[in-house]
Amino acid sequence: MTIKPDEHEWPKIFPKRNDSLLNLYNATQILGWQANVDFSPITSIHATLNYIAKYCSKTEMKSEDYHQIFNSVLTSVDDDTPSRVVFQKLLSKLIIERDWTAQECCHLLLGLPLHKTSRQFKSLNLSWPWFNAFRELDPLMDDEDPLETEKGWIDRYEHRSIQLNPELADVSLLQIYRRYDWRDGKFKLRPRAPARIIMIWPNYIPDKSDPAMFENWCRAKLQLHHPYFQDVETLQQVDGVDVGWSEAYANCTATCGGHDDDPLVNEEDLEDNLDEEEEEEFEEPEEDELEVEREILDWHRLANRGPRTQATYANSPLGKRDIDQEFNWHYSYTTAEEFYQWEHYLDVQKRATDIVEEIPDVDISKLVDNQRRIFLRVVSHYHQILAGDHPPPLRINIDGTAVTEKS
Repeated sequence: MTIKPDEHEWPKIFPKRNDSLLNLYNATQILGWQANVDFSPITSIHATLNYIAKYCSKTEMKSEDYHQIFNSVLTSVDDDTPSRVVFQKLLSKLIIERDWTAQECCHLLLGLPLHKTSRQFKSLNLSWPWFNAFRELDPLMDDEDPLETEKGWIDRYEHRSIQLNPELADVSLLQIYRRYDWRDGKFKLRPRAPARIIMIWPNYIPDKSDPAMFENWCRAKLQLHHPYFQDVETLQQVDGVDVGWSEAYANCTATCGGHDDDPLVNEEDLEDNLDEEEEEEFEEPEEDELEVEREILDWHRLANRGPRTQATYANSPLGKRDIDQEFNWHYSYTTAEEFYQWEHYLDVQKRATDIVEEIPDVDISKLVDNQRRIFLRVVSHYHQILAGDHPPPLRINIDGTAVTEKS
């Protein structure tokens, strides 16, 4: 074993090897793990920091685009393969690409929920015009057959029967989504369950500088809080006259006593945000904000260096502090005799143990071209050693992706 300074003049341990190009290794560790393991003892705090930073900033191989992955899946299946099998193969490919975790893909394939919470979430699409989702296609249907759509909660709310459920006459769409379930062909109240958290999209804002955005925001407000039947456009009528969404909402704010809170931004909140932005534009930044900006800038500079770069510690007090200088860095808890015993541990164990060599059952005829070529090269090198030719160390670099039977 040799100890030499590295490029930063820090000590680096080089275990005994028979070739300078051979990776650093520890024989005991390899025999215990029974696989290739590099060995590089940490000898300084800088080496520890560099090792951690190396793996934190290690870049993965860039994944292919989803359409390229999907096309590669299609080339490996038959024309009559069900779509379910195709998407299962796509999820398996995504696991290999490391874009999605194996646990997430397994949950999706098994139909398991990805998370559990104490509150239920439900998405509400208020886009205009409204389109229903298509039902699952029948593989036996003809190309000319019309596609059927499924009724969503908005359709069921608009076509609810007052004769069968008179209590739903004055219930708004937002209350239906928060407090009701659809069971047995009708909406049923959830009296003891907590109200759902509704995620509304698109996220319209009351921006009067954008007339289309403001009209959609007014329509969404009326659609959420005002009960209606059949057609949502009836909500923009005042005294039987179609006045538009903005005028109908202005009439609502003047005549209605108020509505429940909803996730959409209110006019007051938007004005407050605009006022705060104008005030912040002319205010001097506080010391805490400057400190946060400096920290973010430092992280940006660190990220811009990219992987495999060395940090500079020109102004670092590390190693100059009292705790660093007072610590006995040269003290060893291991005696020289123990080191000698460890060095000869393997030889002693080999002599004390009757090792039965087991020849693995390998069928050489099943090796493919590249495997057979490498196998014959190793056998030829071994014959030279048995013949006493003293050949140079065998150096073979085997490239290939994971799970391609390189071992």
